[in-house]
Amino acid sequence: MKQCNRCFREFPEESFPSNGTYKGRAMKRPECRECRKMHSRDYSWRLKLEKVFGITPEFYYEMLKMQNNQCAICSIEMEKTNKRLIVDHDHETGLIRGLLCDSCNLGIGKLKDSEELLMKAANYIANNKIEIKEGDYHS
Repeated sequence: MKQCNRCFREFPEESFPSNGTYKGRAMKRPECRECRKMHSRDYSWRLKLEKVFGITPEFYYEMLKMQNNQCAICSIEMEKTNKRLIVDHDHETGLIRGLLCDSCNLGIGKLKDSEELLMKAANYIANNKIEIKEGDYHS
């Protein structure tokens, strides 16, 4: 058994990823696989915020606070999604619009961030409420 230096829980040796070899002996990382994975994911997220959007994690959390920890479109709380909200931005200008849940971000992305297509989709939903059942349609 070995103790993780991040979460301080004890795990079997095989729960620690390899860190290469030293003098012919296999070395293990000091943190468990789970902590290593979380640290790696967090590092990637921070790097993306800075490189792609030009913002810091502190700015992200300030935006999240201004949105009451909710998606800017559907208002689902971030805690209910089990994921961070996504930084939504204008692909032409690069300007940040807000933070969205995965579903809302994919929805506007699939409609090409087009106000016209989004309005057409909203009108379609509002004006097409007929119910067609099996057997009602004849070719």
